[in-house]
Amino acid sequence: MIISFNDVIPFKKEMMEKYGEYVHFHDQCGAQFFNLENHTPEIQQAIEEYFAAKGIKVVFSGLMFRLFGPDEVIK
Repeated sequence: MIISFNDVIPFKKEMMEKYGEYVHFHDQCGAQFFNLENHTPEIQQAIEEYFAAKGIKVVFSGLMFRLFGPDEVIK
């Protein structure tokens, strides 16, 4: 799922203010992903809840995660 940079800014700000976690955002040729500096269960849950409220599924792979819309197949 592709989200706008205007949606990324408040997310990154909230993660930094509430959890002290800097989230790296990567946007490359139609694909986006995020990286964390620290991966804790608390931060993962906060990220999943943040995007679930917007109907977006989060899939983690170590410190990296991607976003998927409700109609997208998770690979």
